Amino acid sequence: MGKIISIIGSNSFLASYLIEEFGDDETIELNLFARRKTEHAVCKARVNQLPFNYPVDDLNLASLLASDVIIYCAAAGVQAASSLTDIDEVYAINAFLPIRIITYLSANSFSGKWISFGTYFEIGDNAALQSYSEEEIVASNLSVPNHYCCSKRLLTKFIDCRQFTIQAWHLVLPTIYGAKENKQRLIPYVIEMLKKQELPLLSAGTQIRQYVHCLDVVKLLRIIIDENPPYGIYNVTAAETLAIKDLVKAMFSLFGQDPKGSLGARNSRDESMQVLQLESTKIGRAIPSWSPRIRLQEGLQEYL
Repeated sequence: MGKIISIIGSNSFLASYLIEEFGDDETIELNLFARRKTEHAVCKARVNQLPFNYPVDDLNLASLLASDVIIYCAAAGVQAASSLTDIDEVYAINAFLPIRIITYLSANSFSGKWISFGTYFEIGDNAALQSYSEEEIVASNLSVPNHYCCSKRLLTKFIDCRQFTIQAWHLVLPTIYGAKENKQRLIPYVIEMLKKQELPLLSAGTQIRQYVHCLDVVKLLRIIIDENPPYGIYNVTAAETLAIKDLVKAMFSLFGQDPKGSLGARNSRDESMQVLQLESTKIGRAIPSWSPRIRLQEGLQEYL
């Protein structure tokens, strides 16, 4: 029997990979909630385009009850909010709206699966070389630089409290990447500059980060949907932890170049959150069939 999968925020970066994955399955019906029509290749799945332009077009919560899986990909405020209206939207979309949906689903005996996402930016302004567990992320009171991080913390803390009855998987992500990402982000920006034989102006790149490819996240969602592992909050970790400058060096090496003249050429105003690392014990025990397969050097090849 087929599944109905609803993706809220289907214009998002990660959602583009989910649509590609599920669109090839003729047993799936996709409900895509977005501000604008979601572009997708000809696919086997049945696709329904539904308006979601908060607060202009609110969600019809009752329509979600028939879903077998609801994936909440909507996010706001990744870029700094510039007005009170923007800030209101950041908290509404990142925290208050998903909380409202979850409580509605719980009150109406929703029997499907809920999947949402946190971020390792919720750790906050950390400089210690340590990896944070799920419990430590929930408990972190380190300062955060913006409303995006604060709003994401609210949703993660709400899910940790479990004042609802539905099955909910909340996946705390490191930095996700893939060739479909916004061209202004670090990897596509650097590679496009190098393709044009221009020198990207970058900060010193001392911050420590983890990267996981979107396709590996998609594989995890497939396991959650098909195999029904224990629900809860999970760090979705990549084995590789590296300084941003090492990522830059890897990109330059694809072109046989040295980044010496690029790194440190631009002063960065944001030196907070020097170290962001997720600890992987919980997901390794609960979902042993999953681990990231795409190494960063391999993933970078997609951008060429």
